[in-house]
Amino acid sequence: TAPSALESRPEIHCSASCADWLAARAIPTSLRRATAPISRSAASRRSTRASFILATAASTLGRAVLGALPFIAIDLGFFLANSVKIPDGGWFPLAFGLAIFILLTTWKRGRELLHERMAADALQLKPFIEDIATSGIGRVPGTAIFMTPDPDSVPHAMLHSLKHYKTLHEQ
Repeated sequence: TAPSALESRPEIHCSASCADWLAARAIPTSLRRATAPISRSAASRRSTRASFILATAASTLGRAVLGALPFIAIDLGFFLANSVKIPDGGWFPLAFGLAIFILLTTWKRGRELLHERMAADALQLKPFIEDIATSGIGRVPGTAIFMTPDPDSVPHAMLHSLKHYKTLHEQ
């Protein structure tokens, strides 16, 4: 059989938690050979990890800027060439785009505020279930499905259904 990727690269090392993960998943020892924990001090590991994260972030940002630079130059050229048309009607697409941007950002912020408000006003599911069991609310045959983003709170649609019909479905 051909050697695995880890066997052919003995310079690959991982932390003790990585070795524990491999051992817990019954990875053959032939694959774990290259993953022996490196004995270093905790401060040294944190320092190495922090410098790696900073170097990676700087490298990623630099690559992103370098990759976007040609597109920015081309777009800037188009904008400057067409900027003389703004007084003669070119203002309309800019104003229309700005209006759509304002509409969509307002919509998004409103949805966030509504979600926060509904989450703050939500009833917790466990106390609600205990209260329903002792309150004697009538049950009707059938199954009702109420969608909710939070499985630990009572869906608002269910509360409205209970308020309107004064009953709950069996399931």
